[in-house]
Amino acid sequence: MALHKWSASILTQKRCGGRRLKAARAAVSLQLDQGVADELPYKQDSFDRVVSSFMFHNLNQQEQENMLREVLRVLKPNGGFAQKVATY
Repeated sequence: MALHKWSASILTQKRCGGRRLKAARAAVSLQLDQGVADELPYKQDSFDRVVSSFMFHNLNQQEQENMLREVLRVLKPNGGFAQKVATY
């Protein structure tokens, strides 16, 4: 299954550039967007999968709830959400 649209909500320009270069080398279509997790600039039911990596633990409880609400909004029915969190 090929993924044609990726979104990264909080990446520095440098990190976005590195990911674009890796995608180009792998001949993978990649779209990186910058924004905030609790106001995703996408239509409802836009994604099959949403991935969050090492950022959830940096949010306060209200921000976590808002982010999860947005994830549910942009996920297609029966879509999947995966997240990796730091364990201290």
